[in-house]
Amino acid sequence: MYVQNTFGFVTQTQLPAWASVNAPLDRAKVSRDQGKNAQGRDVYIWELIPKSESFDAWTKLYAVYVERPLKPNVEGYAGGEIKRYDRACTSSYVQIFEEVTPDAALFVVFCGAYRNDPETGEVVLYHMQMRGDVLVKHYYHQRVPAYEATAEGLTAGLPLPEQDIVEMYRTVAQLRLGDPE
Repeated sequence: MYVQNTFGFVTQTQLPAWASVNAPLDRAKVSRDQGKNAQGRDVYIWELIPKSESFDAWTKLYAVYVERPLKPNVEGYAGGEIKRYDRACTSSYVQIFEEVTPDAALFVVFCGAYRNDPETGEVVLYHMQMRGDVLVKHYYHQRVPAYEATAEGLTAGLPLPEQDIVEMYRTVAQLRLGDPE
């Protein structure tokens, strides 16, 4: 588990398999930023991509995003992410892995193709948790060639092996929040 102190608590995350071989993050580029967003809220973002890629043209992106203060409503924030993909994609499908509660959501969005790049699609897994007025979004994107994202036959033509989606799920589902030691 990779541990970070963020806004008075600890986030523990599982790194993607491609990020580390001999030492943590030895195969990844890291971007980290902390400050205020346009609404004046505190934000922290930590992103990883494979070392051979650039942040302008990545195929895999793994991140932890933290924002405060927010009203405790994970369902609303998850809905906002889903709507963003509905607007950005020519076809999309969402699968909820666990019941969405006011404190947590774990789901995947299948984006068949971007409206502004019809040759490219995406699969992204999100794990969101609230701790008081703090929202933690843990997510893992993979860009792939375009495909048809519908509820019927979703995996037919999906250019991402099922084992990759399982690995993405296992990575993102491991988010743990705790008190600093």
